[in-house]
Amino acid sequence: MRKLFKLAIASLTLLSAQANYELLASSGEYNYNLPQQTFWISTSLRMMNTGEVCFSMGGAAGGISGYAFLCGDNGDNMKRYLVPQNEAVSDFYLFDDGNTGDKHIVFAPNNGSEHLGIYTFNLRTGKRLEHENFEGQFTGLSGVAMNEEDVLVYRQSFGGKRARIVMRNLDGENDLFSSFSKDIGYVFTPQTSGNYVLTKIRMGRGIAENQPDRLYLYNMKKGAKQIVMQDKDGQPSSKITKIMNTYTVNHNGDIAVWTETENGTQLYASNKGILKSVLTIGDKITKYDAFSPSMNNLGDILIRGYDKKNNAAIFAYVDGQWSKVIGEGDVIEMNGVSYEVADATTSPFVHAPRINDNRVVAFIVYVVNKKTNKLTTMVLKKKL
Repeated sequence: MRKLFKLAIASLTLLSAQANYELLASSGEYNYNLPQQTFWISTSLRMMNTGEVCFSMGGAAGGISGYAFLCGDNGDNMKRYLVPQNEAVSDFYLFDDGNTGDKHIVFAPNNGSEHLGIYTFNLRTGKRLEHENFEGQFTGLSGVAMNEEDVLVYRQSFGGKRARIVMRNLDGENDLFSSFSKDIGYVFTPQTSGNYVLTKIRMGRGIAENQPDRLYLYNMKKGAKQIVMQDKDGQPSSKITKIMNTYTVNHNGDIAVWTETENGTQLYASNKGILKSVLTIGDKITKYDAFSPSMNNLGDILIRGYDKKNNAAIFAYVDGQWSKVIGEGDVIEMNGVSYEVADATTSPFVHAPRINDNRVVAFIVYVVNKKTNKLTTMVLKKKL
């Protein structure tokens, strides 16, 4: 029976590849690499240039009673990394260790009342290592990341508006930004890639919307801060009326950020430091889902949005052109069965999709078996 199961999986992988989709995991009717009773938490998957994909999940069967990470570069080698039962995962980041080449997850678990600390899982050995312990301090953590040189970055909040963005390396730790200073009212969650940290800062002593907002880019190698965007409250000549809390940065220091402007909702992106609008909502895409865009080191961008027929879809910006990757109503052929992308909740898609430098995209999607009308959640990869 076990041999027959392996043959079926091999057949599935082959047929999936022919359809240009690779199945990493699924729950529901098409159960593959996941327990039958599975629930997703509010974290987006991560992907590396090697094709390694990780996502966090919770379950109540199949050896999981609580939360776990599932990681692998194809469906045949997805591995589980279990989190203790008293911990839940709300934030994580995937990175390579520059010294060993081992892949790691860095994450900040919580117990429902506070974040307990910062830990890593070595994906090769499965070893869990503690980097920071905050148990009993009732602190909040977000934007946790670590780069190839083991530099740790995170936002630590202390209730109310008090927060700081911390950078920690072998030389110790220092605050990149802190709302304890006189000129900063609020510190938003950072995004980190390589040696770059991008974050939104609300200037002034208050936290009101009419306070000036700035988007700062910090270069960890040079120890230099740069203002890459300001809104109209801080720079009257700016066309930007609001910098949204949805932004990202790549290893080159190029950024992508959603904004409200005098010309409507626009996505700005930079190429070699030159920032411009690459999309105005209403032209080709009528709405967007409020997730940070995914951006690779080529400058390609991946977003969730809606077409002119109000169908939810994932869109890619490649070589200066927008195109649909997959959308509501599309059909995926998987091992001889037709599955239709379906709006199971408020969207067919779960959290943010990702794109790597090989122009492979990864995403979580709800699909329905067209014959049985049963719902399945799939984690898929596709080469553009």
